Amino acid sequence: MLSPPSFETARSATLYTGVVRERIHQLKFGGQLHWVPPLVELLAETIEKQCPWGVEAVIPVPLHVKRLKQRGFNQSGLMARMLGHTLRLPVHFGALIRQNWTEPQTRLNRHDRLTNVKGAFRVKNPGAVRDRAILLIDDVFTTGTTVAECAATLKKARASEVHILTVARAVPDAKPD
Repeated sequence: MLSPPSFETARSATLYTGVVRERIHQLKFGGQLHWVPPLVELLAETIEKQCPWGVEAVIPVPLHVKRLKQRGFNQSGLMARMLGHTLRLPVHFGALIRQNWTEPQTRLNRHDRLTNVKGAFRVKNPGAVRDRAILLIDDVFTTGTTVAECAATLKKARASEVHILTVARAVPDAKPD
């Protein structure tokens, strides 16, 4: 039997196909930072239309320091910063850290994804999350293993709620165009 997710809700602005998929790739792997504002606009519209819950802080899914140095930026962090400004919410960048190096999830099957991220995250600043409803931001929700592990880690640090918001949701049947 599957256990319930460690988060309260998960919403995505759109499917991970077509133009949105291209823009996320251009941002994430091509360093085209000019795609951050339109992607954040999708997130903000999704919150406005689909997310009746209240949150008190925004936290991006963190990258490992090594991957951050390779890429030069955390796309989830950039989106969280802009979204937090739009929503007038604090963004806690250092509250959740990725303490273990993990392989890119895109290369792994579901089982390997679960073991890859198990124990990879740690709450560095418990005061930023304790008794607070957190909005966790990421670019793509594929199997949900990364955000679920982040949410479980935040809950262990006594976050009252964790809501997931991603730009796109990968669906197995959706063709990548």
